[in-house]
Amino acid sequence: MAFDSGNLKAAIDLLLPELDRSSDPRVSLVLGESFRQLGDDANLVRAADRLLMIDPAQIRPLIWKGDALERLGDHDGADHYYASALDRAEDANIPPALAVELRRVEQFVIDRNKQRSDFLENYLRRNGIDFARQSSRISKSIDILVGRTEAKMGHQKPTIHYVPDLPERTWYERGDFPWVAALEGQAGAIRDELLGILKDDSAFVPYVEGNNHGPVRDYQGLLNNPAWGAFYLWRDGVPERANIDRCPVTSAALEAVPQPAIQGRTPTAMFSLLKPGTHIPAHHGMLNARLICHLPLLVPNGCAMRVGSETRSWTEGKLTIFDDTVEHEAWNKSPDTRVVLLFDIARPELDEDEMQAVRLCFAAADAYRSAKGD
Repeated sequence: MAFDSGNLKAAIDLLLPELDRSSDPRVSLVLGESFRQLGDDANLVRAADRLLMIDPAQIRPLIWKGDALERLGDHDGADHYYASALDRAEDANIPPALAVELRRVEQFVIDRNKQRSDFLENYLRRNGIDFARQSSRISKSIDILVGRTEAKMGHQKPTIHYVPDLPERTWYERGDFPWVAALEGQAGAIRDELLGILKDDSAFVPYVEGNNHGPVRDYQGLLNNPAWGAFYLWRDGVPERANIDRCPVTSAALEAVPQPAIQGRTPTAMFSLLKPGTHIPAHHGMLNARLICHLPLLVPNGCAMRVGSETRSWTEGKLTIFDDTVEHEAWNKSPDTRVVLLFDIARPELDEDEMQAVRLCFAAADAYRSAKGD
């Protein structure tokens, strides 16, 4: 009654204590609309999240959250929720009032995409990309990046950046790379350094950590969970100097590996830990311009991973190399901890000019986010 009469503050006072405990969607709807009209974006996000938890099929809270995040300066997060609202609306019976909101969101997304496309193209040209001289797959990759075409993916489904026309190869063999034997020759010494790290209970951090840019997949309970842990040597292209100093043999061995250098993304190198009974659910990696390597160091029986349609077990000291943009999962069904040295390498099919173009694509995307204030 307070809401219907326009007394929004009274409605909020009466209903806010129920927001986190009521399963009645009307509570979140009234609170959300009240917060929206009053311009309280922080609480609008709360109401939207609660409504989506109660009824994930709702479209209105996706628009609310997109609007709130846009005003709060989280433009990437806003784009995510707007896109989700438009996708969900394709298969829904939309009432007239909501249809008006969806048309507004759709036009906003069209305008934003045009702005983004122009910015990215101009950035790439200014930084030396000659569109006429790129390889076919890099030209296609840029077309996808700027929004001229949609990605038509096969088994490779990278979550961030896609280079088309790379071989759909799931596993790579150790003999394909001349540096593997030297690295495997250091496996014992690397394992010794790992055993020292494992004595420090606080050394490992959860591999899946929350962030403020849209929803983070929970990975079936592994979000912020040390059961899937990481001791980083390189993280998103940045060296973890204190950790590197604790592992001089491991760090020296990695210097001979052709790791990709993409600012803010790669290289990545870590001791990756999987505690007993832990299952990493099926997922895809972020870019197919690299491969992932595992040097198995502690592998009890009952540990394995699936990449695509093939499941393989690890053998201590023997490198495993795979394309992580193909769906993959891993598990530890043993009573003991599994640890591998995980690192990435440049995709061997891409030459240096192509890798430089990939770096510039990421730099362009970062520059666009910076220009928006993200």
